[in-house]
Amino acid sequence: MTLDDRNPDRTDILHEYFIGFDRFGEFLTACRDVIPASYQEFLNVTLRYVAQDDQSMLSYAKVPRIAAVMSFSQEMTIRGEADMARMTRDLIDRIAAIDGAYYLPYRPHATIAQLSQTYENAVRFSRAKRDLDPDLVLRNNLWDSYLGQL
Repeated sequence: MTLDDRNPDRTDILHEYFIGFDRFGEFLTACRDVIPASYQEFLNVTLRYVAQDDQSMLSYAKVPRIAAVMSFSQEMTIRGEADMARMTRDLIDRIAAIDGAYYLPYRPHATIAQLSQTYENAVRFSRAKRDLDPDLVLRNNLWDSYLGQL
């Protein structure tokens, strides 16, 4: 597969995880355990530095972190989608266990429990959103799938 593949039976999927510098080895171990056990084709990873963000209520970088932007090729089948969801939840569990985070706006494969564990201010954010927008004029998939249920 290449990044410019036009195969209508496959789609490219991004994941992004944020890991502390001191836990990066554990992140690699998690990836070695979880990704090969899936049906997903791992295409590449880009690493970048993410500065600390202590301003955002849903910060994925409470301390400086390494961001790992991972690209996968997924078959567009029920099996492929179910396997991607399972692999994503498995990676999130492993990354949450090492005090990492995942990027929220991607596909809603995480569980509400995973969101709450990774983003401890999620309930507070949800309440603030309801106070500022009681009619829920501004909503999206993140709200409908997760935050609106908190």
